[in-house]
Amino acid sequence: MRLGRFHRWWLIIILLNVCVPALAEWEPAEIVGLPYPPLARMARIEGIAIVRVSVGPDGSVRQAEAVSGHPLLEKAAEENARKWKFKLSGRSGRIRDPYLVYRFVLDGQCAAGDCRTSCVVELPSLIVVAAELPEVQVQRTEVTERRVQ
Repeated sequence: MRLGRFHRWWLIIILLNVCVPALAEWEPAEIVGLPYPPLARMARIEGIAIVRVSVGPDGSVRQAEAVSGHPLLEKAAEENARKWKFKLSGRSGRIRDPYLVYRFVLDGQCAAGDCRTSCVVELPSLIVVAAELPEVQVQRTEVTERRVQ
């Protein structure tokens, strides 16, 4: 049985949320919110971006690299991940780089200039960014049909 695209993403999220927290030695100390990327919203792009974060000894992010996702979502997730700060969790063992899973969702409609966006962090590694879609105005024009004889 072949898994659909949606099911593969959820499998990745579940695996990362179950396995990565057990291995990760870093936990978020300072979290920065993320608005929905405007170009992605206009193009109605939704999806998941997974970012691998390299953390320095002081807890600041040295490098953030997207490992999967749509390019517009990857870029926004990488930029946001670079602003986070981490601290050691206190567990002993090998220190591993954390992964952050960003889920971008478009939901609801709004007036053109008054669209809400939200960013919810489900620790340790899932970030849900949601936004409303601007209402689409459709203009109808009459088309006259001419027959050629």
